[in-house]
Amino acid sequence: MTARLPAAAVPGRIRPLDRLPQTVTGKIDRNALQAMAETTQSAAVPAATAAGDTVGKVAAAWAEVLELPEVPAEVNFFDLGGHSLTMFQLQEALERRTGIRPSVVQLFRHTTVSEQAALIRDTGAQDGRSRSDARQAAARRASAVRARRQRVGGGAGK
Repeated sequence: MTARLPAAAVPGRIRPLDRLPQTVTGKIDRNALQAMAETTQSAAVPAATAAGDTVGKVAAAWAEVLELPEVPAEVNFFDLGGHSLTMFQLQEALERRTGIRPSVVQLFRHTTVSEQAALIRDTGAQDGRSRSDARQAAARRASAVRARRQRVGGGAGK
């Protein structure tokens, strides 16, 4: 499969079944399939801690976005049901929980909870401040530039 499909489309695990579960009317029982997938997933991989550390904050953001009760620390975001649109939601959730806003490109390159936690720790250590602080500083600079233009006569409307 990896030769023909992009990495995000390759299943993380395949569970062979003798037959698909069916409802009383003979249709595929999607709820039973979902329950089987959740049971396999939670039994196979330990969940990330829910503590106040960076890993816990990242795991909480993933759980929020993916609507999962627990998130394994070493499983790929896409294997848990994430896709490109939920990656943007994750970006917002990470910023709310950590104060750091990784780029979507960085999130696509770091696709597990532990990788993203390390990315956020490294980004915070390099910046010495959160991204929201940086945005506030940029807003203050822009405001100062506007005020300077108005004093010089280069403001809007001229």
